[in-house]
Amino acid sequence: MENGRTEGVPGKIRIVKMEKSDVPILLEYGKRHWKDEGWLTKEYLTSSFGQAGLSYVAKYEKKTIGGVILVYEDIVRNWIRYVIVDKEFRNLGVGGRLLATIFSHMKAGESVFVDTGVTDKKAIMFYEKMGFKNRGEVKSLYENKSAYIFLLPKI
Repeated sequence: MENGRTEGVPGKIRIVKMEKSDVPILLEYGKRHWKDEGWLTKEYLTSSFGQAGLSYVAKYEKKTIGGVILVYEDIVRNWIRYVIVDKEFRNLGVGGRLLATIFSHMKAGESVFVDTGVTDKKAIMFYEKMGFKNRGEVKSLYENKSAYIFLLPKI
């Protein structure tokens, strides 16, 4: 994207099934966003992508600009393990489109869970905007840091 201009960009973004080759760029975006987070490794993303579930990426032209990984079986059923959008493409509806794609492939009446650090205010606002409800705080998900668990009840 030249000069940070975004007009016309949202209409050119495609959501497609994730491939293993997308993992390194999604990891790079995550490392930039969650600096110094030990949980975020290539092994974590590769393992998450390899589990039964739904994984999609957003593409602008040929560039992967974001992705989402939902696994069917985790702490609870339908757990979103990873959502990231390249900083340059945030606030264009990319994250919402990624989640909407996941939701469109789920059965009616299913719920979806996701977690985020209690200090990640933008993520909290994003999940609330998408209809998720904060179900409480846990202290063990992020290397003894606090996280909120969010639930999107019955799609």
